[in-house]
Amino acid sequence: MQRLLGYNSKTIRVLENLTNLLIINLLVLIASVPIVTISAGQIAGANVAQYCRRERGGHVFSLFWHYFRSNARQAVVPSILQVIGVVALMGSVASMAIVPIMVRPLYLVTLCIGIPGLFALCQCACLYQARYQGNVKQIWRNALVILVQHPAAALLLLLVNGLPVYLVLMAGVPGVVTVLFGYTFGAAGAAAWLTGIIYQKVYRKLES
Repeated sequence: MQRLLGYNSKTIRVLENLTNLLIINLLVLIASVPIVTISAGQIAGANVAQYCRRERGGHVFSLFWHYFRSNARQAVVPSILQVIGVVALMGSVASMAIVPIMVRPLYLVTLCIGIPGLFALCQCACLYQARYQGNVKQIWRNALVILVQHPAAALLLLLVNGLPVYLVLMAGVPGVVTVLFGYTFGAAGAAAWLTGIIYQKVYRKLES
């Protein structure tokens, strides 16, 4: 029993991580209520998730708000760009039927490459900003470098953090219900946890 429920047992460690994930989920949702702080919430959640994987202790709340405040100002731009991308994507899907046939190839290129590319670039900007300091120009220049040099990581970040948008666009009302249900029971925390893992792997490559 001591081996199963002791402080250093795998069972307690799993339960502790699950609790931290649910706390991160709640904090990310609260931090994302103002639309312009969505990216700051993502960065804070990913950084706290990385900490929880390395260390043990009850610092989740204070660490989250520390990272949130540190990144809130410079994360406004990627937040706004991602919201614009979502609106543009929804408008593109809704208006596809009325687009002239001759223009549809360009329309599809913009829809399938341009907007996801913007999302991926914003994710790379968050990745860089979560660990390194710099002005706006440096952040976006390095985000572009990361996108070019680590496209697999950028794609994974796009999939992890863009899945709710895809579900809503593809499934409509059932997609909205699925997203709300998922985020109520830990999807934002799980996304932050996976994002933190991806961040860490990219950092190792950048710093090796």
